[in-house]
Amino acid sequence: MKLNKALTSNSSHIIKCLQKHSGKSILVSCFLLIAVFFITRGISPHTSELAYIEHSTLGENAGSVIPASCDSGSPFTSPTSQGGTAGSHFWNDCVTTCWNGTVYDPYFNPGACPARPTTTCWDGSVITPSLGQSCPARPTTTCWDGSVVTPSLGQSCPPYPLPPSVGASISPTYVSYGGNFNSMSYWSSNATSCNYGPTSYTWGVNGPYYSSQTWTFICYNVVGVSAQQSVTLNVCPASAPTWNGSICVPLPTVTLNPFSPSTIITGNSSSFSFSSTDTTSCSGFGIVTGNLGSTGSTISTPVMTTPGTYTQSVTCTGPSGSVTSQNRALVVDGPASITAGGAGSDSGLVGFNISPRSVDRGGLVKIAWGIHYPNTQCKITAAVQIPATCDGTCQSERAAASSALNSTLASGTTNANDPYGANRNMTTALTTKVPSTQYARGEKSVTLDYSTTFTLSCGTGANTFTPVKSIIYVTDRVEG
Repeated sequence: MKLNKALTSNSSHIIKCLQKHSGKSILVSCFLLIAVFFITRGISPHTSELAYIEHSTLGENAGSVIPASCDSGSPFTSPTSQGGTAGSHFWNDCVTTCWNGTVYDPYFNPGACPARPTTTCWDGSVITPSLGQSCPARPTTTCWDGSVVTPSLGQSCPPYPLPPSVGASISPTYVSYGGNFNSMSYWSSNATSCNYGPTSYTWGVNGPYYSSQTWTFICYNVVGVSAQQSVTLNVCPASAPTWNGSICVPLPTVTLNPFSPSTIITGNSSSFSFSSTDTTSCSGFGIVTGNLGSTGSTISTPVMTTPGTYTQSVTCTGPSGSVTSQNRALVVDGPASITAGGAGSDSGLVGFNISPRSVDRGGLVKIAWGIHYPNTQCKITAAVQIPATCDGTCQSERAAASSALNSTLASGTTNANDPYGANRNMTTALTTKVPSTQYARGEKSVTLDYSTTFTLSCGTGANTFTPVKSIIYVTDRVEG
């Protein structure tokens, strides 16, 4: 490369040398010098340079070797005789190619390569592109919706969706058993879908419902965030089926108590009482009819004039419906009477009979009775006979005997021969009808020490029948 430069740049100097020294020996010297120069430059162009011979004619250091580094000596442009500056180098001998392709010779055209341009990057760093440098890549962000943005370019993710909200209502919130709701609605905001389909909806009248029910409305926004709201329809139970605006009212109840007394004779009245709950009114059916109110007061029957069995019931009505009590019976008997004859079977007639008619002192007698339409006022009494000759001691003994007999007949029990139950209470035996019959029947055995009159009596006032008396004699040789 340097050889070519020498031939191209210094051709005039070589020609001058040939013209001036046209002699053979000198000519040979020129060619020899040229040959040596080219051979030297060809072998090691960067090691040394051999100055032209013409340098010596101009007072230069002919044949001197100049380092190829181009930093020793000043440049040579032309002979000093022509105004040049003596030196060691020639034109274009030490050129520099700049980064942008420009070339300059620091000896003949002093200067420097232009500064390389720089670039300030987005992050503030400075780079030199001509050196192969580049700005760092701008960081990016992946947004919630999958889009990618570059924040350093002023880009930002779209706003994150707001969470949804849900509202709901039902009217009314309480209904009776088997009732309907009038309307039910739900609505939402910031939602794209709901579990019931649209993001809002309203139902009209719907039912009937026999148990409480809850609806839950769930709505979602575009990223699946959910919100929910529930409404409940409260339904009264079957046991308290009516909603009165504040509570579920139970079914009404009514309890009718038995007549007191439950058996009467004609010309008398009885009474009954009842109680109720959750009622507004009650009515009687049977003996007493019409409005009875809703309290548990005692109600009297009218005077009963005709024998027979009568019934009574009470129906009560409240907000939740009506209910009727059980039937209660009232037995009305005619005037009390005693049938004729003695004790017999259930199908026979039983009156008032004592046997045997006479016994020895301490003997046992049996009293048998059968009472038609009995009541609680029937009783058997005993009166020991007092002879006319009976002194004080005698009278005292017989009074004691009468008292003992009456106690036995009033508060004792029947004997084992009673055909309708051994050891029945005497009061029961005298007032209670035997099953499947209309008679109160019984038997009682007592021992007698004295002749005694027994009396059976029933009823009071107009219904009292003539007492039946029976005298039992006791054989006593002591008595006169």
